[in-house]
Amino acid sequence: MSYNGSGTFVINSTGQPVVTNTTISSTAFNALTADLATGLSTALTKDGQTTATANIPMGTKKLTGLGVGSANTDSITLGQSQAGGALFLTAAGTADVITATGAPTITAYATGNSYYFTATGANTTNVTLNVDSLGAKAVTKNGSTALVAGDIPSGAEAHVVYDGTRFQLINPVGAGFSMPQNSQSANYTTVLGDAGKHIFHPSTDANNRTFTIDSNANVAYTIGTIMRFENQSVNTLTLAITADTLTLEPGGQTISIVIGTNDSVDVLKVGTTNWVARRTAARSLAVNSQSANYTTVLSDMGKFLLHPTADNNPRTFTIDSNANVAYPVGTELVFQNQINTLTVAITTDTLTLLPDATTGSISVPATSQLRVMKVAATSWVATYIGTAGTKNTGTSGATVPLLNAANTWSSGATQTFTLDNATNAGWKAVPAAAAGSSAFIGAASVGSAGPQSMVWWIKKTTGIAAATAIDSGQVQTGCACLCWVFGKDQAANNRFADLVWAGGTTATLVSGINTQGAPTARTYSVGAGSLKLAMAAGTYDTWMHQIIITDGS
Repeated sequence: MSYNGSGTFVINSTGQPVVTNTTISSTAFNALTADLATGLSTALTKDGQTTATANIPMGTKKLTGLGVGSANTDSITLGQSQAGGALFLTAAGTADVITATGAPTITAYATGNSYYFTATGANTTNVTLNVDSLGAKAVTKNGSTALVAGDIPSGAEAHVVYDGTRFQLINPVGAGFSMPQNSQSANYTTVLGDAGKHIFHPSTDANNRTFTIDSNANVAYTIGTIMRFENQSVNTLTLAITADTLTLEPGGQTISIVIGTNDSVDVLKVGTTNWVARRTAARSLAVNSQSANYTTVLSDMGKFLLHPTADNNPRTFTIDSNANVAYPVGTELVFQNQINTLTVAITTDTLTLLPDATTGSISVPATSQLRVMKVAATSWVATYIGTAGTKNTGTSGATVPLLNAANTWSSGATQTFTLDNATNAGWKAVPAAAAGSSAFIGAASVGSAGPQSMVWWIKKTTGIAAATAIDSGQVQTGCACLCWVFGKDQAANNRFADLVWAGGTTATLVSGINTQGAPTARTYSVGAGSLKLAMAAGTYDTWMHQIIITDGS
């Protein structure tokens, strides 16, 4: 019989017990030895000659004196578990294309696998991880969001978990701090528990959504509360507020904020009913390239609409009416023309070009950009995005850059541009009536010719020294000049944007905006028929965006 199924070894009872001075039956003896052989063969041997054929219950007892496991099928010791040795990978490759090896070797990826590794360098872009040559998998954060530079610092202990498709980084560092997550795949209104959270529209929800900050009357967040709103979807996320005030900085617009794909906005409560918002990084706009006449659709919110180089034909891109496509107030579109002519038009509603306040279709020259923003239900405003431009010389189709003869702006010197063909050969007036006169704007070119005006662009490409005056153009008696002046401090990255009105012998700063940092003071004046800008200490790139000149008639 050997073992009885409960662990007790039972001797075959035939011919048992043996009696003194009697013959032992061979049958009884053979049955006994067969039972002994079966019992010994069933036992586990200490030298490893036999293996278990079923699970072995330990009855709350310990396995002691275990060796350190080294293969996938080995048991691990408590010490190994505490040290995490089985979860630690040895990383190699590059900071962005990581290869790693496990000990023991990992034989397959499985959902829920959790690993650690020491980064060999700081990542600079998206990251992949290939463990034991099983295949490179993307490393993401917050679901499927791609990593950005610095999410894995050099020397950091990175913790990743395999979700069945990719490795998710549990401890990204790029944002500088970790915020609790709140993923929402429907329109959503914040609650008190959202204070300090990262609220995001996930990539799995391909719909336009609105997230609303509830009013102080409903949810009394404390002053100083911070929330981050991020859009990971290919569609748009609109950030709105109930009753209270949400102000986007810089600029001070108190409107709903459209958050494009991979864009995020931080909001801070600064008063009982007041919040301020700021985009967390330079925006990455999705591109919509069109090589035919095109009318915008709702999914174009926050997009970059491109007329590409490959289409050398004049095109018209039309913003559809609010009646057809109800973009939320605050929607931004950027139009870029790479070749020929692009006309930006609008259906029914109003499109106003700033700063001259003209309405209607807008021509976007080759290599230029136009940004438009919806400011009311049926109203949009547009501004050109600064670029070096050209001026017509009076010869059909011919243009020249409006810079000096070397197409540069000399550092530390006053630059003067006079629009007369006596001192600047070939720079003739745009209106035919003034083409042969001695000056484009001034006594010689006005009068019987009637009111005249023109628009052009100037760009300054090199730094200017401290307190150096720069000239933007001709401002003669009876003329007026309205211009945007932009500047950037090369050393400190301070930026400004000024709207200046110059007429006669005076210059007035209509609006001065410090768009980033603390730019040095600017002083504008008119002298010798030119608008001048005097700067305090600092090495600046300064350029004019749009200049509108009229003779004032």
